[in-house]
Order: sequence, then structure tokens, then C-alpha cells
Amino acid sequence: MPEKLRTASQPRFGKACKVLSVCSISIFALLLLLASLLAWGFGGSPLDNNPFDDRPFNRGEWLADQNRSDGGNCCGHMAQDIIFHHLKYGMSEQAIILLLGNPKRYSASEFKSYYGQGGFYFSAMPSSEDQKSDEILRYGLGEELDMAWGVDHADLYLYFRDGQYIGCRIGWPR
Repeated sequence: MPEKLRTASQPRFGKACKVLSVCSISIFALLLLLASLLAWGFGGSPLDNNPFDDRPFNRGEWLADQNRSDGGNCCGHMAQDIIFHHLKYGMSEQAIILLLGNPKRYSASEFKSYYGQGGFYFSAMPSSEDQKSDEILRYGLGEELDMAWGVDHADLYLYFRDGQYIGCRIGWPR
């Protein structure tokens, strides 16, 4: 008789394990989704380590942090918003300086000697266009922007021809 009781209870125990397993997986999935949504809300996608698109452009904060060189500079985190939403091809140099403040200026030849063997994180212009520029404005984007990307320093380079904006790059000097 005890033998029959054990076999009769086995199907119920197996079914309970399956239900418990499905519930555990569902709870885990919901917790993972909740954690991802929280991470997204507090600093962007957990998979997005791009340090240049973390904040919308705020002119007051940009101007206040422009000469700040420590890790608290917010300029780098606004760079892509400036590029995609505020800079327009053909915009005058004066209009950009009113928007972003006073930059470091370079002629095309001065820039080549300053820039040396630097590189670019991001480019919003065809490579042939920089050969046609006659002036480059440089805005510092800060230090220690994102060590996961290896970004310890970056600058925003705006290229002009005849006083008109023709494109930009985010990069680092040699």
C-alpha cells in the first residue's frame, strides 16, 4: 500500500516542480527587465557606453564648464546633441561662437602641427572636406569622459571654409 501512495504522489510533485520552475524563470525575467529599465532611466542604455550622447545641450552648463579640466566637465556628454541638433551646415562662425562660447582657433596649417597623430572618436564630415577648411575651432570636452571607451580627454573640432561651418569631429590630440 505505501508503494501505491508514493507513485500516486509522484505526478503531483513533478507538476509542482514544473510550475515552480516556470514561476522562478518568470520572476527572474521580470527582475532583469526592471533592472534594465532602471539602468536605462539613470544614464542610458546599459549597453551604450558612448560618453558623447549622455545629456542634451544646455548652454548655461556648457559655458560654465568650458574651461573646467577635471572629470566633472559636462561638455563632452552634450557633444552629440550639439552636433545633431544645434550645428547646421553653412552656419556662420559668429553664430556658433555665440552658441558655444570662445574656442581655441587654428588655421588649417597650425592645426596640422597641433593635432599631430591624434585620432577621432566621431566624425560628421567627409574626410576630403577637412582639406578644404581654412579655419578650425576647438572646444575642450573634458577629461575622464568614459574609461570603458578609453576616453580620457576629447575635443570638439569645428571646421570652417570662408567663415561657414562645413563639419566637425570629436577627437583627441597627439
